[in-house]
Amino acid sequence: MSMLRVNESANSRVLARKKESRRRNLFFSLPAAFPLSPHIRMVEDDVSYISLHQVYEDFCNRSGIHKDQAIDFYVKSVEEAMAIRTDKDNKDWLSNVKMEIIQAIRQRIVPDTFLLDFFKRTFSTFPDLWLFRKQFTFQYATVAFQTYLLAINNRYPQKLFFSRAKGNIWNTEMLPSLTPKVPTIINKDTVPFRYTPNIQTFIGEVGLEGLFSCAIMAVARCLSEPEVLSSIIRRLIIV
Repeated sequence: MSMLRVNESANSRVLARKKESRRRNLFFSLPAAFPLSPHIRMVEDDVSYISLHQVYEDFCNRSGIHKDQAIDFYVKSVEEAMAIRTDKDNKDWLSNVKMEIIQAIRQRIVPDTFLLDFFKRTFSTFPDLWLFRKQFTFQYATVAFQTYLLAINNRYPQKLFFSRAKGNIWNTEMLPSLTPKVPTIINKDTVPFRYTPNIQTFIGEVGLEGLFSCAIMAVARCLSEPEVLSSIIRRLIIV
């Protein structure tokens, strides 16, 4: 965490000096943290932060469904499909079945709009919601860039926190995924960052094609300059 904080603080200073990122107010958001031991640290507490998992639990409480209902439905559906499987030579059969199950979950149990509905209830006026979505999109672009650059795996909802007051976003854990035999950083996911339907719906098509993509390109351009890359490598070696 301390190594990550040193690098992200330095990278944020780089973004503050570049006009492409400064005009979009791009920076890497991390709370204050104080390590007490190799496995224990104190992290700044802000009541405005809420995780994606807490938003999902709020949706479940309002809808009267159990938070594990989607998982139970997925497991039972896969078991039923495996029991009646006839085409054993089709390698894409299981992938197609899983896609159909996910579509059924989105239609029957977990809609694509529960994150958008939550923030609609949080902000009483449309200008406040618009400003929050704009900052959210910019911040999520920096999180997506971090996830891709560090090859972060296991991007669970309980690790992703949003600030309802500022729109800042941060991950509680940013651990690169390594191969089991050779210490090589690798991420085999098709999409190298979390971009689930609810996040897509909240950002929107305009935000994706405009703010989100431009912000990622701006961060990548600012941090890919030779002098910036050499400084990042030196910090990683020293820390």
